[in-house]
Amino acid sequence: MELILEFLNNYWVEIIATLVFIGLVILTYKKSNDEVVRNIILALVVEAEKLLGSGTGPLKYEMVVDRLYELLPMPLRVIFTKKQIDRMIEEAVQFLKEQLAEGKALDEVRTSISK
Repeated sequence: MELILEFLNNYWVEIIATLVFIGLVILTYKKSNDEVVRNIILALVVEAEKLLGSGTGPLKYEMVVDRLYELLPMPLRVIFTKKQIDRMIEEAVQFLKEQLAEGKALDEVRTSISK
């Protein structure tokens, strides 16, 4: 125990700097993949709408979530929380509804969101 405390006392600056660096790497990775994840979700929402039709919201949601977790690499599954993914799915559903309200057919809906 004394050895660990001595190590921490001697290298606390390096440890904190390393943790900050790792945090920044994770944040950068997440930011750079945010739009990719959003576009995958939109494509899955459109696919679910085509396959299951209207009035099947909970089934479509489960289909999108299941397929998303199959497609996402493990680091992204860990980095994006369930709450964030739920929000992205809601945004994709809203986007799809807006596109359909403009009179576009389901096959004409863009499957990419640019922010």
